[in-house]
Amino acid sequence: MDTGGMIFWAVIIIGALIYFIMKAPKAIISLEGSKDKKFEDEFIKIKFIFNTEIEFANLNTLKSIGFEIENISSSPIFIDWDNSIFIDPDGKPKKVMHLENIEFNKKSIQKPTLIEPDSNLIEGVVPVDNIDWPKGEDNPKPLPLLKAWKSKRSFLFRFLLVLKIEKNNKPYEFDFAVSKV
Repeated sequence: MDTGGMIFWAVIIIGALIYFIMKAPKAIISLEGSKDKKFEDEFIKIKFIFNTEIEFANLNTLKSIGFEIENISSSPIFIDWDNSIFIDPDGKPKKVMHLENIEFNKKSIQKPTLIEPDSNLIEGVVPVDNIDWPKGEDNPKPLPLLKAWKSKRSFLFRFLLVLKIEKNNKPYEFDFAVSKV
């Protein structure tokens, strides 16, 4: 094959790859009741951090639920990690571990995190069952969060975040829809 023929086939192959990448199904993760993955009440503002759109085939790249939470009240707020949970698309509740605490073992008690008034925290959570602790290694590794459900066209998962506000536990349930587009 001459140089012109090789260039022709290279262009065809690259064009086909670009076409298939552009046409690959995408997954959109949205917070129910919100256009921009944000929630606000008289105590907090919270924004969830996900890729806006990821390839559905690569849904297994999502390994945690990231968020930025701001205390807009005049009282300190504590995040109660041990009572906060991830509810998978099958409805099974799973204990979560926040990413700042991930080096500890699965059964350890997590100290509440303080968020002072007018301050914020950027954090993430991963279900304890989705953490691999390889033997002989110091660094645990989060596993894919939603890999088992990527064959479905759409599904829901939930995150229950429990806050202690003015000596009262206040649960916040966030429902996320994942849909193939």
